[in-house]
Amino acid sequence: MGATPRTPYPRWVYSPTGGWWSQPKNWANNTLVAAGGLVITVSLLWRYSNAKQKELHEYYGHPKTVRSQ
Repeated sequence: MGATPRTPYPRWVYSPTGGWWSQPKNWANNTLVAAGGLVITVSLLWRYSNAKQKELHEYYGHPKTVRSQ
């Protein structure tokens, strides 16, 4: 029971992700750098979108009215 032994694979095949059974030594640091970059990018896009967003009363010249039930 358990995992099967690793089968041989062709060494000449190039893979940008590391190939078969890749486990780089600094995978945690790489993950944090990628997550940090993603957070920064999303937050900048969020701020830009929020600055460009216009409310309804800016278009029609009156505040939004909410009907009561």
